[in-house]
Amino acid sequence: MADSTTELAEVGVVTTVLEKFSTNLAQIARANEIPDSASGFRKENDAEHSFELALVAIAVADLIDPGLDRGLIARLALIHELEEVYCGDVSVFDSASRSETRALEKEAAEIRVLHDLDTLPPSISADFRAYMAMDCDEARFVYALDKIIPFFHVLQNGRHHARPTFSEYQESCVVARRKVSKFPKLLPLFDQVFKEVGSRLASLNGDAISDVS
Repeated sequence: MADSTTELAEVGVVTTVLEKFSTNLAQIARANEIPDSASGFRKENDAEHSFELALVAIAVADLIDPGLDRGLIARLALIHELEEVYCGDVSVFDSASRSETRALEKEAAEIRVLHDLDTLPPSISADFRAYMAMDCDEARFVYALDKIIPFFHVLQNGRHHARPTFSEYQESCVVARRKVSKFPKLLPLFDQVFKEVGSRLASLNGDAISDVS
């Protein structure tokens, strides 16, 4: 049986995770929408997104690269956006200039997260640092897949949350593809879903699809 010191330490860990991260992540509205039975569509929150990414990642990992560690992938996906507690959502559909500005805000937020993680078991901080460093295939896989899933939401919803012009959509996709290229094995999936979303937007705008590679 655990002694009272251990029990108190565990209470502190649970409290910190709830107060610093999980509760706050559930209040961070992302740019993309998900179906909602009451209102038709609503903004997805970061807690939902993190679970979704973890589930999709472990489901497709073996199809993309059987050598990937699915356990590590799940851990990284669950903590991959802790910094958004402090900086808010960073959308894959941002323009190049907007993406650069948000990247600086994200770096500052990551420092604050590392300070918070000092009060938790070191394994969590190690996972977050590994994701920040992008120094393993699993981190790069999670990072790249994270940039692809929003395109599937657009297909699922039958509409783009930002209502972009076709040229605006293509500009954001150039930035997104550059990020996905950190794990090249996911580029075919990105290219396929990019073209499918683009075709639907083009049909509305009367534009022609062009390659972003």
